[in-house]
Amino acid sequence: MENKEFILNIIKLYQEARISKFQDFKIRRGRSRSVSSDAEDMFALFLSKKIDCDCIYVDQPISIDGRGVHFYPDIVIIKNNKITSFCDLKMDLGWKRDGLYSFCQKYKEYLALIKDKDCKIRDGITKEDKHYNISSTASFNVVIVSDQNINPKTLKNHLENIKKLGGDVEIYILSKKEHPNTYGYTKEKLIKKIEINDADFNRLINKLNN
Repeated sequence: MENKEFILNIIKLYQEARISKFQDFKIRRGRSRSVSSDAEDMFALFLSKKIDCDCIYVDQPISIDGRGVHFYPDIVIIKNNKITSFCDLKMDLGWKRDGLYSFCQKYKEYLALIKDKDCKIRDGITKEDKHYNISSTASFNVVIVSDQNINPKTLKNHLENIKKLGGDVEIYILSKKEHPNTYGYTKEKLIKKIEINDADFNRLINKLNN
C-alpha cells in the first residue's frame, strides 16, 4: 500500500460510514459511523509492509509491571521482544485544537517513566498474556491523517513548540488542503484535491525503522 492509496482508503472508509451496514431502501443514516477503528487496522497494515518489526498491536491496553498503570495506545510496535514505538492515529486536529502541545508534553513525561520497564499485553484473540520490555529509546508518535479542522496559525504554533520536546514525541501530518471526509465528491475526485504529504510519510517510516 503506497501513501496515496492509504489516503484513498481513508476516503473510502468515510464514505462507506455514511451508509448503514445493513442496507435497505428505507434506511438512511444521519450521522456517520466512527471510522477510527477501521483506520487503525488499515494503518497497522500499512506499517506492517513498511517497517521491520515482529508484531503490531492495535488498540492494545498495556499494563506496566509494578506500577498499576494502564496505557491505551492505538498502535504498539514490537521488535526483538521489545516495544520500540507507540503511535496514536488521529483523523484530524478537531479533537485537540488548543491542547495538542500539552498532549505531547504529557506523553513525553510518561515515556520517561515507562522506558526500560517491563509490561504485560493480553492478546485480544487468545487472551494469553505476553510480556515485553519497553525500549529505553521508545518513542511516541502522533500521526494525523489531515491538517484540516484547525486554524493554520494555531497548528503552526503547536508544531513549533512540539519540536522543542525532542525526538521522543513527534507529529506527522499525512495529508493537506482538503479533508478526506469532504462531502460532494466521488473518492476519485476528492483524492485529486488532497495533497499527500510524502515527506511526513517518509519521516515516519524512517523513524519507526530506527
